[in-house]
Amino acid sequence: MTDWIYTIANNDKSALYRVRILTDWLVAENETGIWLKGEVDQEVPSAIEQLPCTARFRMDINNRLFPIGKLTPTGVLPPLKWCTLQDFLPVEMPVAALAGEGESAIAVRLVRSDIERKSELLLVHWKDWAHYGRKAPNIRLAPLRFATNTEGETLIWGEPLPPLPGTVFWQEHQVFLPAGWAFEQEIVAEILAETYGKDKSTFLLFRETGQWEKINWAHFVGASRKAIHQTRIVREGRK
Repeated sequence: MTDWIYTIANNDKSALYRVRILTDWLVAENETGIWLKGEVDQEVPSAIEQLPCTARFRMDINNRLFPIGKLTPTGVLPPLKWCTLQDFLPVEMPVAALAGEGESAIAVRLVRSDIERKSELLLVHWKDWAHYGRKAPNIRLAPLRFATNTEGETLIWGEPLPPLPGTVFWQEHQVFLPAGWAFEQEIVAEILAETYGKDKSTFLLFRETGQWEKINWAHFVGASRKAIHQTRIVREGRK
């Protein structure tokens, strides 16, 4: 097995999010740049090769650095403090809208996207959902589940979604984004799911503003006229 050393510029740190899921590579940083180290028995992962690397080396047991394809070393690996890519690249969650807390790190940003994805989540006002539920046939309600909060926001989950005014969301891993939006860096959804949705019973709901909330699937109940009526009683305090 061979030790490989790759370097990139300090200001290209964000490019490492593409390879953050690699658990067998270590990373370190000093004034000369960012260093990556991996033990590879065959080929270096293509994701590493696609980084904006400033140098690529093979390292021997004496920490001498041999440029790829060369037989003569050009230097020795300096003393560095190594850590995993996951520790080197913590993820910041923006300030929560209703629940959850953020962490101080690199900001998560949403950008417009032309990619079409399947949508199974709709955010509407409670009054619109309650009015729809009083008249909709059971065959339209049966595939759906819903959850509502004290502010009157109601999330409807299922397919097909009802024809109500609201915000449609599409899913990436355990993250729901407003339809037409995506993370600026594609790998972020997987990172967030790995960090905040490991138990698979929760998901992260992002707004266009970047605000987010963590929601448990257990909060959803099956959609039916009875369930909507009972929710109305709790909300309005009447029968």
